[in-house]
Amino acid sequence: MRIGFYSKWNIVEGRFIGDHLYAGYLCKNLLKLKGVKSAELFAPNKLPEEKFDFMIYLNDTPLIGRWAKKHVLYFQNGYPRKEAIEKLKELNGFDLYLFVSEEARKISKEMGNKSELLTFAAETSVFYPREKNEKYCFNVTYVGNDIKCRERMEKFILPAVRFNLGLFGGWRYSKKEMLKYFYFFMPRYKKILRKISKGKISNENISILYGSSKINLNCTGGGFVEMDASTPRPFEILACKGFLITDDVPYLRKVLGGGAVYTSGGKDLLEKIKYYLEHDGEREKIIEEGYNRVIKDETVLQRSKLLLRYLKDLK
Repeated sequence: MRIGFYSKWNIVEGRFIGDHLYAGYLCKNLLKLKGVKSAELFAPNKLPEEKFDFMIYLNDTPLIGRWAKKHVLYFQNGYPRKEAIEKLKELNGFDLYLFVSEEARKISKEMGNKSELLTFAAETSVFYPREKNEKYCFNVTYVGNDIKCRERMEKFILPAVRFNLGLFGGWRYSKKEMLKYFYFFMPRYKKILRKISKGKISNENISILYGSSKINLNCTGGGFVEMDASTPRPFEILACKGFLITDDVPYLRKVLGGGAVYTSGGKDLLEKIKYYLEHDGEREKIIEEGYNRVIKDETVLQRSKLLLRYLKDLK
């Protein structure tokens, strides 16, 4: 079986694109499985030269019939419900539709599409327990880009600033962006977080950061919250034996149980950060449960086996 993944974003060396990373993890694990001859990522600047058995299109990418015998849409986007419905109406002709949200899967199924669930997970060859590094021993950390709405940033990230927050990701703005905010006024949270940002961090160092910090925060984007889904980040944190406080999303409660701490943000977040910084023993018990849950049920290898089963059912 020959499997291709297609992204609408160009593959550029040194450029960090989450879609490409995760597709790469799936390819790596699919190649471990019996019956998979090849698994490879393609993009507009790297097009397939042969016809594949299956082409899996990432996010909201229209299919191109000549590339494969069977076509699969992997709808990973964090779109809110209304936008997800409109997008799915435009994406016709796929043999199978895969989703990271059960809510989105139900919408697609009601449209008459063959639809299955393939949620995000942790790649344990990248995210695993490392030796603690003093450089990353923050009280609290958050890794992410400034793409979530003002309300969620002020509710789930900003309160942590007073606890020696280690902030990593895309928080430093270009001259063009700064000029824009000069005229339209930069929101307070952007000014504060931009000032303390430590910039981007490599996957190698993220794994060390998660295990070295006392508390790791997760803030889910609004679309994912509405559709009751999650990015891979909570699972990656736990796979590194990191302690996780996350916004309260029902899906995460269901799969992580007592392996994480859930918050409504604001004052509640402040109280929970303070409490767990002072109670090392309780923190360690939660870390162990979270790690065990991820290793048992939430790895990319397990998702790859499920994906392969879906593909075999199409033949």
